[in-house]
Amino acid sequence: MMKINILWYQPEELNNDDVIISNGKILPKDIEYNKCFRQLMKVSDMALHHKSPWCGIVNGFFFVKGWFEALDKKGRKIPFMFVSNEKDGYKALICELNRIGYIMDHSTESIVKRRNFSLFSKMAVIISIIILIILTIVYYGNKN
Repeated sequence: MMKINILWYQPEELNNDDVIISNGKILPKDIEYNKCFRQLMKVSDMALHHKSPWCGIVNGFFFVKGWFEALDKKGRKIPFMFVSNEKDGYKALICELNRIGYIMDHSTESIVKRRNFSLFSKMAVIISIIILIILTIVYYGNKN
């Protein structure tokens, strides 16, 4: 499976084109740019009913929509969207943000971290239950 990481954001300069980064590469406005934008919008449309900021799994993709801490020329926070098919979508997002030098605003970051923590905690609960079942079987199996 090919790695997909697409980050879209509006630039600080309102007259400039939107920025699309695919797997770490800023795309010129061409066929690849349009293809990535369509792919991102396809996932985004499935999460349209969620208000920004929001983070979740949409159609098998890790998806985030929110804001950067940076402001555009009118003083508004810069919106962004990110989609990834990597196992650790959170790590992929942080990697892309570090490359471009932007950080998420507090509300977006807390939503993303909560989502990431909730996946971790669910896995921890599932693993704990499995271990308890195995220990119970071993304990009662040795008693007989």
